[in-house]
Amino acid sequence: MLLFQFLIILLHFLLCLIKLISAIFCGKIIANRKKGKNKLEFSKFQTQDFEKINKYLFVGDNESCETGFMALYIWQKLYGTCFAVSDDILITRFGDEKTGFFYLLPFTDHEKGFGIIREITGLKYPPFFLPEGKALSWLKENYGEYYHFAYTPDNDDYIYKTSDLAELKGKKYHSKRNHIAAFSKMYDWKYESI
Repeated sequence: MLLFQFLIILLHFLLCLIKLISAIFCGKIIANRKKGKNKLEFSKFQTQDFEKINKYLFVGDNESCETGFMALYIWQKLYGTCFAVSDDILITRFGDEKTGFFYLLPFTDHEKGFGIIREITGLKYPPFFLPEGKALSWLKENYGEYYHFAYTPDNDDYIYKTSDLAELKGKKYHSKRNHIAAFSKMYDWKYESI
């Protein structure tokens, strides 16, 4: 059973490493503020940004896994995630020119952050992605009549018991066992104690 647990961790690590390498080679993106005045420079997340960014993420009641530094860092290539800091407010943006952008309402000063995002986008009511918490409550309270709020179950956090992942028993984990078997057939791997 330890072998299965190790394979799951190894597979997860390899996927994260691939995302990390591709993210390192991404450039910077510039977003024009309203009417082309004052440019705000958006950058891809980099490991050296951890201290700078993390202080903005875990404030108040923000406990969502999607808004932690590592999640933003690892998934940035897939979701087009980048950041900028303006007036001591972290602005996080998702998307691209083709599909459009949406923003994470800052967890620090909601009103100030909302104003900066308005200025960046030139939109009176810019699009947001928000997990449950104070930022979402603030947006509903102050601008709720201008937004449609939708619950997206695919974005729910999920939690596994350590023993379930170590043993992978039953139908529930059949597909995970198949992934491990396929990985073992494709790669000549070995476990070494360090």
